[in-house]
Amino acid sequence: MVLQVRASEEHKEETLVIYNSEENELSINRDKSGGGVTGISRCVLKPAADGTVKLHLFVDRSSIEVFGNDGRVAASNRIYPHLDNTGLDLYARSGTAKLLRLDVWKLESGGL
Repeated sequence: MVLQVRASEEHKEETLVIYNSEENELSINRDKSGGGVTGISRCVLKPAADGTVKLHLFVDRSSIEVFGNDGRVAASNRIYPHLDNTGLDLYARSGTAKLLRLDVWKLESGGL
C-alpha cells in the first residue's frame, strides 16, 4: 500500500508512505519531497490480530509524522515541498489494499 502525500500534479514532488505487508515494513520515502534532506526511513510494523494496519499521519508545511497501530511505531521526518503541492493518493503496487476510513482536517494557521 502506498500513500502519496504533498504531491504535485505531475508527481515530480511527493512524499511516499509505504506499507509492505510481505515484509511487515513501514517506510517513508523523501527522495522527491522537495528541498532538504532526502532518503528513506524504515521500521517494522506488524499488523493487528485482525490483519489490519492503522496509520495516523500528521502532515504540515515542513514535516510528516506517522504513527502505526496506535503508536506501536512512530516516525517523524522533515519535508520541504512547494506550498502548492497538496495532492493525496492511495494505491496498491501489487495485490490489493482496502481503505476503511480517511479523515482529513485542515488546520488554521495563526500566530501567538
